[in-house]
Amino acid sequence: FVDWDDLVLQDAVLHSHTVSFSGGGEHTRVFSSVNYFNQEGIIPNSGYERGALKLNIEQDLTERLTLRGIFDYHVSSQDRETGGLDYTTISPLARPFDDDNELVKYYLGTTDFVNPLWNQRESTDETKVNLTDANINLTYKIAPNLSYTLNAFLRNRNTNRGIYRTSLHADGDEGVNGLGVLSNTLFRQVLIENIVNYAPELSEEHELDITAVNAFDQQNYEYTQIDKSGFTNDALGYNGNATVLLNSVRDVSRRRLLSYMGRIRYGYRDKYLLEATARADGASVFAENNKWGFFPAASVAWKIHNEGFMQDLSMVNELKMRVSYGATGNQGINPLESLGRADDLPYIFGGQTVAGAIASSRLPNPNLKWETTATLNIGLDFRLLNNLFMGTIEFYKAHTTDLLLDRAISGTTGFAVSRFNVGEVENKGFEAALTSNIITKRDFDWTLGLIFSTNK
Repeated sequence: FVDWDDLVLQDAVLHSHTVSFSGGGEHTRVFSSVNYFNQEGIIPNSGYERGALKLNIEQDLTERLTLRGIFDYHVSSQDRETGGLDYTTISPLARPFDDDNELVKYYLGTTDFVNPLWNQRESTDETKVNLTDANINLTYKIAPNLSYTLNAFLRNRNTNRGIYRTSLHADGDEGVNGLGVLSNTLFRQVLIENIVNYAPELSEEHELDITAVNAFDQQNYEYTQIDKSGFTNDALGYNGNATVLLNSVRDVSRRRLLSYMGRIRYGYRDKYLLEATARADGASVFAENNKWGFFPAASVAWKIHNEGFMQDLSMVNELKMRVSYGATGNQGINPLESLGRADDLPYIFGGQTVAGAIASSRLPNPNLKWETTATLNIGLDFRLLNNLFMGTIEFYKAHTTDLLLDRAISGTTGFAVSRFNVGEVENKGFEAALTSNIITKRDFDWTLGLIFSTNK
């Protein structure tokens, strides 16, 4: 009998190693680390390997100006299983090996049933990623209670993927001499934030904090893929020379978001808290007349445990009631869905294939706008018996309007589908969470948690 689990799966080892360094002086603080991570897959020829470098720097340039920087660099490689390891229904009487202990392609001797181990051996799926993040922060104290902060975030992620099925693979031996797929994804993001914060000292009873934010976010995406066959040999895999180009794909897009936000926080005697926010976002993915959305929010909180009538209740460490209501927007559509597009359609002219185009099957919608979700939240937070018990009880209600959905349209229009703002959905329910710190010692903690939730 054949134990297919034992043949197909293997014990996987995971290990991670980190070396870190920190230091600095009166005006300079530095932290850096190097990490190596390796995880074998439970399926042969699969696994994940990553190396990471991190550097944090904080420098007081002057008494008023501070520079902070966070730099991350990751390089990783992942091998995936590509052979379609569906072995759970294979008979234990099948023969994966011949009398010489060599893999056989057809475990039942017929061409209808391919040995999954065979396809796994004759296939490759490799992904390599280079990721670089740079976050730079400059804070300038204009006055004791007034500051300006510039945040700049840069991300560059390059992903290369190669898939190859040899001429002996079940999908690569049908007269095509191997199949290869090469793809490259390039993602670049630039985020710039300008933040002004004002926190005047009013009195011991009153606290006020005012923040204004302007942000710009741009994301560029490029994707290239080629499929090829007719390889000279299998030695170089997907990097080898091929005689037939089966398919080529090129996808380029860009999305931009411009935001303005203002926020006011007020507190009275550390008992009554008020926060109000107004936010306006303009997204490039929407139609010309509806790029902007306005999303206000407000919240109030009452710290009941700070009231005079609660001071004799030593069992209550915290008791806070809060209510919030606000709106958020969703721009999760493809960058070009509000515009008219053309699809590639080559044609024969003069005995040769020439480039051509045809109107896309997607009808443009010049009125496409933001999807908006308005949420009401009422909650109670508590900590009891010297923090032995802590938890929260919440009621929420979320109402989403102008849903961004595809709608099929009549073929007589020359189009098949269009994106509309149509329909609405509502979610509401209760959530309750209770956590108990049963044992808290210097070298031993025991925490027990309970969660209950309903949604309709």
